Amino acid sequence: MQENKELVPAHDPVMIQQGDTYYMFCTGPGIAKWSSKNTKQWKREKPVFSQAPEWAVKAVPGFKNNHTWAPDISSQNGHYYLYYSISAFGKNTSCIGVAQPEQWRTIASRPRNAQLADSMPGDAAIEEPFIFKKGAYYYLFTSFDYCCRGPQSTYKMVVGRAKELIRPYVDKAGVGLEQGGGTLVMEGNKD
Repeated sequence: MQENKELVPAHDPVMIQQGDTYYMFCTGPGIAKWSSKNTKQWKREKPVFSQAPEWAVKAVPGFKNNHTWAPDISSQNGHYYLYYSISAFGKNTSCIGVAQPEQWRTIASRPRNAQLADSMPGDAAIEEPFIFKKGAYYYLFTSFDYCCRGPQSTYKMVVGRAKELIRPYVDKAGVGLEQGGGTLVMEGNKD
């Protein structure tokens, strides 16, 4: 077993403990995965996906598993759910999926306007899923559109809720997040 005592390259990390082992999942090819017994020394594991999930290739033409974004993990009744974002790198096509040993499905997506050029800000970008439970509902928060572009940034956070962990998540108007829905929570100042 090779242990890494150096800094671990981790973009958008999320961690969970199972028994005496910690697992960290990060943005990277197939979702980067690391394990540790003490959170100081980390071992690189095989990525979550050795090849792109079939649904992802169909939903996002050009997705090649080279960059699977911003994972989040949770457990419910002994089952683990790993949420993640996919897109064709540099394109305005994105979806959010969930991985579970016996289940694969889309839980949030942004329909893309095929008439717009890929450089158009805000058309179909989606990332950073985060889910938590409050009362009888699970809430899925996700980010839409573009960040980090100065005055051209259109980044915003939206939410949907569901009575079951894996779907369907709907916004206030009853539109499913997998159909591009989402209730606005916060957005940048347009001035």
